[in-house]
Amino acid sequence: MARVLLVDDEPALLDVTKLSLEAMGGFCVTGLTDAKTALVAVKTTGYDAIVSDYDMPAGRVPAAGGHTPIIVFRDTRTLQWGDNTALPCVHEVI
Repeated sequence: MARVLLVDDEPALLDVTKLSLEAMGGFCVTGLTDAKTALVAVKTTGYDAIVSDYDMPAGRVPAAGGHTPIIVFRDTRTLQWGDNTALPCVHEVI
């Protein structure tokens, strides 16, 4: 079972995403709403993947991901067409 760290500062979206991942099967999801807590979790717990909101009030979790695969998402209400400002290490924007 893959261990996934899910980080979103909006609790309702966190809950829906967590339930969706767990319903697919094969994922053990830890959901956190605070970037600082998530950074500690990344450093102290081995995750197979990190799924994180890009716009977190207290910082960005992917900075501490190391070699762990990271899926970053943004609120489409604030995203403008052609905006590729996520991170220099982003391989693909979908």
